[in-house]
Amino acid sequence: MADNLSQSEPFIWVSDIIEYLYCPRFIYYERVLNIPQFQELRTKVKIGRDIHEKKAITMGSYLRKRIGVKKKLTNIKIVSEKLHLVGILDELLFFDDGTIGPLDYKFAQWEGVVHKPLYYQSMAYGVLAQDLFNQPSNRGYIVYTRSSNHMERINFPPNKKERIENIVNNVMDIIFRCAYPNAKTSSKQCGDCTYRKICLK
Repeated sequence: MADNLSQSEPFIWVSDIIEYLYCPRFIYYERVLNIPQFQELRTKVKIGRDIHEKKAITMGSYLRKRIGVKKKLTNIKIVSEKLHLVGILDELLFFDDGTIGPLDYKFAQWEGVVHKPLYYQSMAYGVLAQDLFNQPSNRGYIVYTRSSNHMERINFPPNKKERIENIVNNVMDIIFRCAYPNAKTSSKQCGDCTYRKICLK
């Protein structure tokens, strides 16, 4: 798990993948124009951070045993120089079948479906973990803390690495070309966006 990132080329954080899928213009404002989001001012984010600090309490060991966990690592930073991707995992689970997978805590309610950004976030963590530990990763888990710690399993597709590489390349393209991307979001999402006052509609 490397601590130093290359200075010659930018690394993409797993959080960048979430933001790109929410709206590619997040990448432009934050990584090209260097305009911070100031998300720390939002109450929901503050609560979410508190939840992450208490995550060791919120999920009992019995839940991990239920899904065949024999070991876990918590709050680990994983870097892939090949993918130019870096992320910090809440938990990396080692299963009794020889595979590994990420577990992430979300301050959110379970709505019956794993939304695309969270699906790809889990997949990206799985790709990073597989690259570092040289063990297969075919699934991940999300714990929805606002729904009594509902835990949802995510099955990764066989082409997970190619999917993540494609998004990383798209994000890199915005950064290197300083290209202003088209917005891919709804009016509801725009209303909650920290860049809504400066974004060109």
